[in-house]
Amino acid sequence: MAGRGLLLDFGGVMTSFLSGRMAEFCIQVGLPVGAIVTALTRTPEGRSVTALAEAGMVPQRDFETMLAPQLGLPADGLIALDGVGVPPRAETADLAQRARASGNPVGLLSNSWGGGGHDVYTGYDLAALFDVVVISHVVGLRKPEPPIFERAAAKVGVAPRDCVFVDDTLANVATGRELGMAAVHFTGQPGQVAEVEQLIGLRESGARVADAGVTDAGQ
Repeated sequence: MAGRGLLLDFGGVMTSFLSGRMAEFCIQVGLPVGAIVTALTRTPEGRSVTALAEAGMVPQRDFETMLAPQLGLPADGLIALDGVGVPPRAETADLAQRARASGNPVGLLSNSWGGGGHDVYTGYDLAALFDVVVISHVVGLRKPEPPIFERAAAKVGVAPRDCVFVDDTLANVATGRELGMAAVHFTGQPGQVAEVEQLIGLRESGARVADAGVTDAGQ
């Protein structure tokens, strides 16, 4: 239905997949391809500091200080180096713009890597794409915990059940679905943007406009 809220993740949805950039960075500095993913998700310290940084409970510097010795790299500027060269994804940027133009409130719902350091969102002109921007360390909440989903839905002005949520992480998608959102696990496969368009009523709205144009032209 027209006016349904759309919530989009940042890394991996509005940009290319971060795992690819992490792998490239590891190769550039002579590390195993999965070294960063292992450090962040497969060690107790990595999981703990990631969660704390995402929720704004420790600064980005703590994130770098934890990660650096595990990788054998200097801590200074590590997040900035790892995040360089993650290009925007044109098809989802276009989706956000068209959804807003059709009257669907659009929000960004993103986990960050903490504040006080490199701003991974610089250069993406989020204000031009979104009505609302919800960044984890700014609001002190993080995905996949439900409160940040509820906060984002409230900010776009709809109930969670009236939101379509798009994320590349299954745990986040699961929480969205538990809250009643129509949640899409974004993998970059063909047809997923069209699926989101249908869920928010964008394709139906476009078809009605096109039909009206045909009718007018025939009069």
